Amino acid sequence: MSASTNLAQRLRARIEHEGPISFYEWMKAALYDEREGYYCRADRIPQGRAGDYRTAPETSSLFAATFGDYFAMLYSDLKWPRPWTVFEMGGGSGQFAQGLLSHLRKYEPNVFASTNYVIDEIGAAARSRASHRLSEFADRVSFQQVGDDMTPVTGIVFSNEFIDSFPVHRVMMSAGTLRQLGVGLTETGFTWV
Repeated sequence: MSASTNLAQRLRARIEHEGPISFYEWMKAALYDEREGYYCRADRIPQGRAGDYRTAPETSSLFAATFGDYFAMLYSDLKWPRPWTVFEMGGGSGQFAQGLLSHLRKYEPNVFASTNYVIDEIGAAARSRASHRLSEFADRVSFQQVGDDMTPVTGIVFSNEFIDSFPVHRVMMSAGTLRQLGVGLTETGFTWV
């Protein structure tokens, strides 16, 4: 398909070729399609003051500071490893990472000195915004995706409002039988099947 083909056209062509798709696949495309997925579009910022919603890191620096103190305690519990890694799943614009690293630098300099911060963010536009926001920490921030060749690390895995962004399956009970809902086509558009 050409680069000008929009997501609805691509989904329609896929269903025409393969038959109905699961709601999971439909939602995955709506959220994470490279060009038009909600979290991947370069022309819009989904979260923050200019976006559709705000999360705790955009509301107050207290959120990241609280986790900074908690992470410092975990660092101590791990017997002060050098280095250690904070791995954030779905880092978005980097607001949490900026708040956390700023807090550690100011109040926990020993922890900060040992911290490597890795962000797993699927959207290229979000990675770019996060990279720009975190430029003062460029020596300790990197971007990787789960599944990339990663060497074992000592540290923690963290996410904020990540799980609620997963595509899901839709099911319903009909005549005592659990049935999965999918998306198909009619002459006028998409429909549940």
